Amino acid sequence: FTQDDLEYLTRFAGQLSIAVANSMAFAAERERSEQLALVNRLLREISGTLSRERVLETAVQRIQDAFHYPVVAISVPDHESGTYRITAVAARTPWRDDARTFPLHSGVTGRVYRDKQTVHVPDVSRDPDSTALAPSTGSEVAIPILSGDEVAAVLNVEKAEVGGFDHGQVITLQTLADGIGVVLRNAELYQALETTNVKLVELDRMKSELVNIVAHDFRAPLAGVLGHAELLEWRPDAPREERIEEARSIIHAATHMANLVDKTLKTTRLESGQLPFDFSVFDLAALARDVVRRQPEVAAHTLVLDIVDEDPLPAWGDRDRIAEVLDNLISNAVKYSPDGGLVTLEIRRDGGAAILRVIDRGIGIEREDFDRLFRAFSRVRTPRTAAIQGSGLGLYICDRIVRAHGGAMEVESRPGEGSVFSVELPLFGAEAQTRPPIILVAAGDERTRRELRRAAEEQGYATHDVTDGVDAVEAALRLMPAAVVLDRVLPRLGAGEVAARLKDSPATASLPLFALAEVGELGEHSAHFAGFLPRPLDRGLLAAAFGALKGRPTPA
Repeated sequence: FTQDDLEYLTRFAGQLSIAVANSMAFAAERERSEQLALVNRLLREISGTLSRERVLETAVQRIQDAFHYPVVAISVPDHESGTYRITAVAARTPWRDDARTFPLHSGVTGRVYRDKQTVHVPDVSRDPDSTALAPSTGSEVAIPILSGDEVAAVLNVEKAEVGGFDHGQVITLQTLADGIGVVLRNAELYQALETTNVKLVELDRMKSELVNIVAHDFRAPLAGVLGHAELLEWRPDAPREERIEEARSIIHAATHMANLVDKTLKTTRLESGQLPFDFSVFDLAALARDVVRRQPEVAAHTLVLDIVDEDPLPAWGDRDRIAEVLDNLISNAVKYSPDGGLVTLEIRRDGGAAILRVIDRGIGIEREDFDRLFRAFSRVRTPRTAAIQGSGLGLYICDRIVRAHGGAMEVESRPGEGSVFSVELPLFGAEAQTRPPIILVAAGDERTRRELRRAAEEQGYATHDVTDGVDAVEAALRLMPAAVVLDRVLPRLGAGEVAARLKDSPATASLPLFALAEVGELGEHSAHFAGFLPRPLDRGLLAAAFGALKGRPTPA
């Protein structure tokens, strides 16, 4: 070769290397464009899904269909149990189907939950933390799916080859994970909106039923009052016995109207968090004896008190409100047993709770009507109940009072055989007296509640969660927490209204209140709060706020 030949070949090789590099870059860009197109198609498909489970299942299937990975899986954390669980898997190769739940911070996936960063393992045989699902896996990538600044799930992708993922593929998977996180957050917001809409529909139903009660149930006793009063006016010289009978009828009708008014007002106050509770320690057994003792005697009915455990049953609650519940349940048992019979009030201890059961042998209730029993302004109407007076509010009020005490109500019944209404109430034992101080958390979405729980527990506090403003007021009165944290927007009552209710009550006036809001965002109610925690939540600010409470005396 001559020198000219060498120079020519050198220039040709240079041009060829540039052409090859351009070709490789074009191919890589085309592959990247195709991958992005696949990502966009996948995100468009799952963005129309509002079920969290469906989003995850669709995502793993479509990722595998698009990229042909042997194993694609998504896991979600359970912070309460300290584990994560694989909830969606798409596999083209045998995998460990028996392995679904793992300790939260174990393995490669656990590192992602802890550090909130992508972990790429080029060779799983060299990584002792690897928790590959398929025995044939040579490399894996675990990517956080973020909702806000929390890891809502982790995307795991595995390949058989060692070093099977290049930088571009990891970037594509991270883009997918980011998109899935946005879709999951939208699904959470939609579910919260759907829950709020259900409550609004229920409130609208209650409003309509209230109008119906005013128009119908008040009209009958009012007509009785007017009719008997007119008879007295027309016949002032009627025999004394007749006038007394008319007066009794007026009193009966007026009393029924007064009860309707009282229950309607009580329902309104319960719904707005304005029904006062006076919590203290009292003996449930002694209360039951007092309630039974003051019941009016009814010839056709026998009322029996059966206290299984004779020891005192100390409860932390409002004695008068619990007495109201028992009065109502006993009254219903008598009223809905028109043929007479035995009515039993049974009380027994069940671990750290007391079970109160009112048992009758009356007309009973169909199972399909159970859901209506504890709804406001809702009555079970049958031919046998048509003549029995009622507002449809008694059981609703009882249920709300019991829930405000941290308890629950249940019903068992069979038509023609009678009913059993059970009330479970927590007892005031050693556990209640020695529990760590509580932070009461009120927020509408689970992610916010979870973040606040973690921050409080890191400072040594126990936590109690509620999801609306009315429950926050009732829980604060019952639990007497070390502090209350309120989301700015809550169903039924916002943070400002909750704060006003708590500051108006002597029992909770000194509680430190924190709002998840900017300073001044709550207007005139801002003065009620000891501090403000703006979004996005900062773990450092939360820790400082809860840590500062340790110098304050715990409410008694």
